[in-house]
Amino acid sequence: MTRRPLFFWALALLLACGEDAPPEIEGLHRRGGDHDHDDHGRDDHGHDDHDDHDHDDHDHDDHDHDGHDDQDHDDHDHDDHGHGDHHGHAHGPDDHVIALDADAQRRLGIVVDRATAGRLAPTRSTVARVEAPPDQLALVAAPVDGRLVARPGGLPRPGTVVRRGELLATLVPTPSAPEITTRVASDLSRATADVEAARLALDRARALLAEGAVPERRVVDAERDLGVAEAALASARQTSAFAGSARGGRGGAGWRVVAAIDGVIDATFVSDGQTVAAHTPLFRVVGEGERWVVVSVPETWAPTLGPSPRGFFRLAGETHTRPLERLVDVGRVVDPHTRTVDVRFAVDADPAVRVGAAANAELTFGEVREGFLVPRAAVLDLDGRRIVVLRVADDEFLERDVSVGVRAGDQVLLTEGVTAEDAVVLEGAALVHLAKGGGGEVHDGHVH
Repeated sequence: MTRRPLFFWALALLLACGEDAPPEIEGLHRRGGDHDHDDHGRDDHGHDDHDDHDHDDHDHDDHDHDGHDDQDHDDHDHDDHGHGDHHGHAHGPDDHVIALDADAQRRLGIVVDRATAGRLAPTRSTVARVEAPPDQLALVAAPVDGRLVARPGGLPRPGTVVRRGELLATLVPTPSAPEITTRVASDLSRATADVEAARLALDRARALLAEGAVPERRVVDAERDLGVAEAALASARQTSAFAGSARGGRGGAGWRVVAAIDGVIDATFVSDGQTVAAHTPLFRVVGEGERWVVVSVPETWAPTLGPSPRGFFRLAGETHTRPLERLVDVGRVVDPHTRTVDVRFAVDADPAVRVGAAANAELTFGEVREGFLVPRAAVLDLDGRRIVVLRVADDEFLERDVSVGVRAGDQVLLTEGVTAEDAVVLEGAALVHLAKGGGGEVHDGHVH
């Protein structure tokens, strides 16, 4: 007795239950050889004890053999039984037609379209990371030791949009030792005296020039010396004001802490009134422009990389790929620790493409090949056998063996097994295969 798969008997029971069957299965049945062989012993053709009986040219879809109990049918031939042609599509003897009505297809999310003729180059996978270009990331730090004073309205919070040069906070310098106050006062006194001396020298040079006793160049030099002395005095006065504000706890004078680029405050590391040391990070500003995807290419691949590599990348946690849009640079140095070469690509700004994110990348290597392009999920891997599912009629599907030429990103290039006339199941191929009773487990659209 031919052993039917357990899936077949479960499916028959569900269909027999009518409205009790799950809606995803309702409307699914097997075609091809639906013969009822009740009360028969069966050899390989479903018949025992049937000697020398030919059934040439019989059309017996849903054919009943109940009336042949007493006939011998050994050497039984079933040639040209008429059930290999479905709506004008010729199928081989091993083809199993899977029927799914329109409602079942909709419930299972089946998407069908023609395979697209195209070209694809082989790719290799490696790791990548997302970086910000130099003009799209700024870490604002304290220029000197001091106490942070918030601007009116408080310190900017993460998510605040800022413009280049916009005030973020004020930093009031704090003397690190008492002797600094003494030195500041001394510097101010010296700068004041230098200005007075420079003015006297300029007045004397002008008087001598009027009498013709000195050349005009002497006056020009005296004017320059006065300008230098006045600049030093202004600096000394500012330093003295900073020191006085720090001693009195006032914020009337200080360094203006401003945004270095247009962007968004991504992090605020300090609070109002906090005392910080010089070079302490205060704010992080991230621009809203392009991002760089840095692909780490093993040095053994680098010689075959070519001058204009192309490819795709997939962020950690994502299932779809993104194109590496614009080549920025191919590195000229091999990292001594990772033995890789950095290849940078620019991609348009996207909230999901975050600075510092990890990614996997696929770069093109080798010659471009031609064939038919389908999504990766359309090709099923059955223990090394690659198949696609074709729709041969409105409610009928067949499986077809194919040869995979190239995989790149979410696309697969098929070199054999598919033509431009074939309607390929692009989404839901694994579900159609399971509906056939093929069994197996589905992972990322593939059956294993």
